[in-house]
Amino acid sequence: MSEDMDILPNGGKKFIRNFNSSKNTITEYDLDIILEKMAITYEQFIDICILCGCDYCPKITGIGPINAYKLIKKHKDIETLLGNLKPKNKVPEDFEYEKARHLFLCDYDEIECLTEQMVLKPANFEKLNKFMNDYMVHKINDKTMKQMMKLLEWQKEEELHNSTE
Repeated sequence: MSEDMDILPNGGKKFIRNFNSSKNTITEYDLDIILEKMAITYEQFIDICILCGCDYCPKITGIGPINAYKLIKKHKDIETLLGNLKPKNKVPEDFEYEKARHLFLCDYDEIECLTEQMVLKPANFEKLNKFMNDYMVHKINDKTMKQMMKLLEWQKEEELHNSTE
């Protein structure tokens, strides 16, 4: 569940968004169904996402989602498309779509070496609470604060329990 659409090109198969507890609704995206309905490959889907705008490179002017889809359907990939753009479509100098594509397609073969570098540390809820009070424009509701404090107490109990073993 996220609001970041990059979940799908990053390999997430199912993606939930627009969660609304008061209306009891969500929007679910299924990558396999999307690819089937659009009649494209996963690689073409990534190229469409790059053309629509992603975190890894700037957009080409004048290309939105519908145009990106039509252009990839017609030209099959960004390389071919670049040779067939209209003059109004300005390609930024730093349009490094190959790097963006690689980041989306990276299969993480060397995940073991990364796990040694990643360490999950206990959350510091006191600092989080201070940060939220100091910098958040809106106030956190009491229910959220109570849940955070319960989690903090639980975390402290776990640390105490683990240190006595």
